Amino acid sequence: MQSRLQSSARVALALLIMCAGGQVGAQVSSASGTVPQAAQPPMNVLLILTDDQRFDTVSRMPNLTSLAAKGVTFTSAYMPSPLCGPSRAMLFSGGYREQNTGVLENDLPDGGATIFSDKGNLGAMLQAAGYRTQYIGKWMNGYEGMGRYIPPGWSKWVGRHSYSTITKWQEFDYTSGSSNQNSSLGTIANANEYTTYFERDQILSFLSSTPAAQPFFVLWAPSAPHGRATGAPEDLQLFSDYYYRDRGYGETDRSDKPSWVRNSHPPDNEVFVQHQLQSLQSVDRSIADVVARLKSLGRYDNTLIVFTSDNGYLWGEHGLWGKDAPYEESMRVPFIVVMPGVAPRTDASLVTPSLDLGPTLFELAGISKKTDGTSLVSLLKLPGAPWRTDFFFECTTSAGGNDAIWAGVRDGRWKYVRYWNGEEELYDLNADPYELTSRHKDSTLNTLKASLLARTQQQLGLAILPPRVPPNGNVGASYSLAMKTWGGKAPFQWTIASGQLPPGLALNLSTGVIQGVPNKAGTYQFSVRVTDSAPAAQTGKPRTFVTRPVTLIVKS
Repeated sequence: MQSRLQSSARVALALLIMCAGGQVGAQVSSASGTVPQAAQPPMNVLLILTDDQRFDTVSRMPNLTSLAAKGVTFTSAYMPSPLCGPSRAMLFSGGYREQNTGVLENDLPDGGATIFSDKGNLGAMLQAAGYRTQYIGKWMNGYEGMGRYIPPGWSKWVGRHSYSTITKWQEFDYTSGSSNQNSSLGTIANANEYTTYFERDQILSFLSSTPAAQPFFVLWAPSAPHGRATGAPEDLQLFSDYYYRDRGYGETDRSDKPSWVRNSHPPDNEVFVQHQLQSLQSVDRSIADVVARLKSLGRYDNTLIVFTSDNGYLWGEHGLWGKDAPYEESMRVPFIVVMPGVAPRTDASLVTPSLDLGPTLFELAGISKKTDGTSLVSLLKLPGAPWRTDFFFECTTSAGGNDAIWAGVRDGRWKYVRYWNGEEELYDLNADPYELTSRHKDSTLNTLKASLLARTQQQLGLAILPPRVPPNGNVGASYSLAMKTWGGKAPFQWTIASGQLPPGLALNLSTGVIQGVPNKAGTYQFSVRVTDSAPAAQTGKPRTFVTRPVTLIVKS
């Protein structure tokens, strides 16, 4: 349950604003919220968002470790939708769940930069509050397909074309320019420089050119350690003797796991672990360079520094590699906050960076905007302040096959996962932190499981259950295929999103049933869209979901 800030926390916030040199004055309006003008510059913000970095890799980054010793390290930080696109949309929007941003996966039809409503993104909100803003790095999958487009709110924009760094880290395209409260068009250029160092230098230049009296907001999203995970030339020999064998690596008895895990046989990818660690070293040195520049400019003592990642990454636990899974290694991320006036410590509170960072920055900047997260200000200033006791997580991607849709709840001890096909997992994380033994069949836990299931069902987003291979139809014979929803709020409206049904079949727009008597043999491909009756909070539009193409064969 989300906690409410008590009066003591509000007092702490007032002290914090005074320490940061900011005073709330008259209010001005922006496109997305109410922004009080500050009489003095508020706290600067440097937010670093790596790509696919799991929580337990910070110890391999000595400069970041040194910086973390000066701040708060959250040891239970989770991305509730552990996939790049949804996670970034949640964070960039200021803290809305994936079901409220409509970005449910990385690519079309239900994901990618082209469907993200960016009008009220973090840059636009903070720019309207008087900040000079910079975005540098990867925005969201599919951004390169938007040509010269620059989202609103960025005084300096350098958007890397993400497909470039999948193949080449020494040469890549990027779009640069600037925007105000409306989007704009920039220029596309090619960089012949190692990506991390190119981006570091852009940040250093931005900091040096920002007027001393103006607060800044820098959001840096480096490539590392996303595949190909290419280290800088000087790092390519590092970690060559490192082979990961920790946690649930190589779990052999997966009889308690859902069918998609039991049937998974991904290739061994342990050399990639070495490459990921290599790629993080240049990020680590760049962090030291940026901190040194802040100090030389006299701005370090008034800068909030945040380090996190968009999702974690499985390194062979349960026989799995990658992300987009409801396991700790996929969902859990590093989360370090260095904040003026806040004493160093570790904190085990359940935090969700993609949801909580937006409200935190809004509160510090005096911006009035409600999202799905909770500001961390009270928790940072007052250890032990009232906080959430659990959080909801979900994956409604249509790209991952028959078992792609799942959701659940994690509290301080238990994690419950429910799959679209009725399979379940239940872990006692106190006794079993590596999730080796699911207890979903333990009858003594039925009451607990029912409670966690109810909590899960209350918060489900909207999706269409992925149909297994549809049964073939026959010319002249009655046919029926029922499309069904996962979550969502009735009544629903169904349409054909692309392609065509076999002649003689029709989609019932109210029930989602495809039925009729096919009259022409052939192979037909189509996708189906469902719209529910709950508007998405971030976009203000109805929630929708589109299936991947469905193939239906009609025989003569």
